[in-house]
Amino acid sequence: MIRSIVFFAALASLAAATGARAADEGANSDVRCLAVAATMAQSSDPKAQGVSVAAALYFLGKLDGRDPNFDLEGQLKQELAQLKPQDMIAEVQRCGAQLNARRKTVTEIAARLQAQGAGKPPAP
Repeated sequence: MIRSIVFFAALASLAAATGARAADEGANSDVRCLAVAATMAQSSDPKAQGVSVAAALYFLGKLDGRDPNFDLEGQLKQELAQLKPQDMIAEVQRCGAQLNARRKTVTEIAARLQAQGAGKPPAP
């Protein structure tokens, strides 16, 4: 439970992070990842569907944190139209690497917090 709470709290705090890239380039990259997640959500594989939900939440959070007025629908339509099947593997790897790096960090944070007793319910 604490891992889930910490994971989603970390995702929310990541929303404002843009990294070293320019805002437009970062937004385009994140829209591509969101498009890949949307495509993966259509998979018949439950694992791929689960990963797509986490990826969608992560990249949507980044986009919303960067600019809550971002034309998400328009940009997502454009990216989905341009996304070629031969680009999917590279995009899944790129986006997955970002998501896995953050997952690893959040897992490490959760372990440290648990070791410190954080997140335990108060004694009656």
